[in-house]
Order: sequence, then structure tokens, then C-alpha cells
Amino acid sequence: MKTNLLYTIKPSVLIMAISFILGIITTNTYFYQKGFQEGYIKKTKDFQNILNTSTSIATTKLTPQTPFNPTIQKPKFYMGKIYGSITYNHALKVAQDYYEKGAYENAIIWAYRANQINTNDIQSWKIYTQSLSKMGKEKEAQELMQKAEVFFKKKHK
Repeated sequence: MKTNLLYTIKPSVLIMAISFILGIITTNTYFYQKGFQEGYIKKTKDFQNILNTSTSIATTKLTPQTPFNPTIQKPKFYMGKIYGSITYNHALKVAQDYYEKGAYENAIIWAYRANQINTNDIQSWKIYTQSLSKMGKEKEAQELMQKAEVFFKKKHK
């Protein structure tokens, strides 16, 4: 009479064997996933490094020779639009009048308007930067004026 092997093994030994096999499978699965994730992370980091390098190279090659834009940026506190026909000289005169009265935000707005009409003159920049300086932004005003002076000197050579 043949005895069935399954009936001769004690249930506790069978449970331990199954637990051991499941532990091995779980451990292998865990380390496989971990290795896969680490490889993915490494590939992602390598790809990011390549992208960053190529972006910095492209940015360096595409940087214009004249980094200064002669157009004054729109003031954050300015929400209006230019209506009607305003001449450059008129806008410049209004900006100068506001500057002399101490209304520096209005002077900046009108210097901006003048610059929108004519970007080829430094006078709007002078009023703009003087007003910025009076508003407590001396360093920013000085840097902008230096850039404007360099730009207009190069342009008029």
C-alpha cells in the first residue's frame, strides 16, 4: 500500500515550507521592483542632466548680443491704456511735471507711455529711473540707467 506523501508530512512542516517559499517570492519581488525603480530613477536623473546641459548650451548660444531691451516694462500699478493721439514730447512733458510735483508713480506711468511711443530716446528712461530712485529703489534704478546708457551709446555710434 502506497502512502500519500502529503499525508505523511506534518501540517506544521507544510505551513513552514509554504511560508518560506512565499517569503522568497516576496523578497525577490521586492528587490526586483526596488532595482527596477532605482534603475528608472538613475535613467531619469541622467536624462534630466542631459536636458539641463542641452538647455544651458542652447540658452548660451541663443542669448542675444544686446541683453538690454529699450522698452520700459509696464508698471505693475498701471492699468490704463493710451487713448487718443499722444505725442512723445507731450507724454515726456507730463512725466516730467509729475516728477517735479513728487507724484513718482504717475511720472513712471507717463515715462512708460512716452517710451511706448518712442523707444529710440533715453529721456523717458531718465525720468523712469529718477522716479524709481525717489521711490526707494535706488539700486534697481541705477542698474537700469547704466544699461540704458550703454545701450543708447552703442546704438548711436
